[in-house]
Amino acid sequence: MGSETARVGGTTFGTALRRVRHEDEAVDQIHETLLAAILSLELIPGARVSEADIARAVGASRTPVRAALARLGEEGLIETRPSRGNYVTRLSAKAARDAHFVRDALESATVAQLSAIGIGETMSERLEANLAAAAEAAERGDGKVFAQLDDAFHHSLAEATGHERLLQVLTREKTGLARLRALCPAQTAYMREIVGEHRGILAAIRAGDEVEARARLSAHIGRVLGTLADLQVRHAEFFEEGGG
Repeated sequence: MGSETARVGGTTFGTALRRVRHEDEAVDQIHETLLAAILSLELIPGARVSEADIARAVGASRTPVRAALARLGEEGLIETRPSRGNYVTRLSAKAARDAHFVRDALESATVAQLSAIGIGETMSERLEANLAAAAEAAERGDGKVFAQLDDAFHHSLAEATGHERLLQVLTREKTGLARLRALCPAQTAYMREIVGEHRGILAAIRAGDEVEARARLSAHIGRVLGTLADLQVRHAEFFEEGGG
């Protein structure tokens, strides 16, 4: 149940690799811990990760560690180099644009459907609670909690459609953008703007205005592309060579 600070392939992994709880699936636990470290940039793009070091830190054999790394590879976050080991993938501008395209298409369809069918009282209350909590997090300057609430807002909209696969696909595509967000620590003013945009999207849905909901949603999630070129310059060491 505890945690350790470990060296993972020469990288100090400080937020702690949680020890595996043997009553739960080890692969899932290791995957979750490593995923959080990669998306938060604690394990930076290009970092080498060692199966042996991870296994030692979490108290598991190398078999579930290898399976967790393979899953991260399928998600585009780990690459295995023959005879050299496993590495966190570098950021790709092209991959970010691809992920954004898919996300925009799916979430635009989401808000369009919700504008037509409504969101129901229970979901409406959940979204209002989310907005209130996000506003409070913004005023506290709590970027970590705010990011979780930001994701939860979009996940709730997807859930409200009733399409079970939608949330799975969106979560995967957003993973391709999460590390870009981690390169841009949120300031209070920025977080306030995001809350305002969420309120605008929700208001358009409630009004049954599909065109307005789509426009607000696309402008909202398009923010990340507006920062991409600047991030490539300021954090060139994290991006693949050649830009993209």
